[in-house]
Amino acid sequence: MYLMLLKNDPAKLISWNFRAEEFLCNCSYSDCNFSMLYYKTLDSAQRFRSYINRSLHITSGHRCQRHNSVVRGSNNSYHMKGHAVDFYVPEAEYTVEEFAQVARLFFDVVIEYSDDGFIHCHNV
Repeated sequence: MYLMLLKNDPAKLISWNFRAEEFLCNCSYSDCNFSMLYYKTLDSAQRFRSYINRSLHITSGHRCQRHNSVVRGSNNSYHMKGHAVDFYVPEAEYTVEEFAQVARLFFDVVIEYSDDGFIHCHNV
C-alpha cells in the first residue's frame, strides 16, 4: 500500500488537476498537521476528472479520527486511511446516479448519497 503524506500547501499540485489541500482533513484541530492519501485513490480521482472533463469539488478527503467522529463516520472509515474521497455532484450537469455510474469506472467502491448531493468513492 502506497500512501503519501500531505501538508497544507495550497499551491502544491499533486496531479494534473488536484492540489494537496483538496484532500486534507477539514477539521479545525491545531494538532492535525498532516493527512494521508492513497496513491491509487489520487490516480482514480485524476482519471475520473479527466474522463468527465469538468472540475470536481471534493467535500471530504482524509479525516483524522476526531473529525471522523464529529461527522459520524464509520469506525473503520476509509477516509481515516486516506483511501476515500467524497465528491459534490454538480446538479445542473448530472444526477447523483449518473455521476456515480461514471465514478464506478475508476473506483473500487462508489456509494450514492442522493439526498445530500454527493458520492463517496474509495479504493481497497
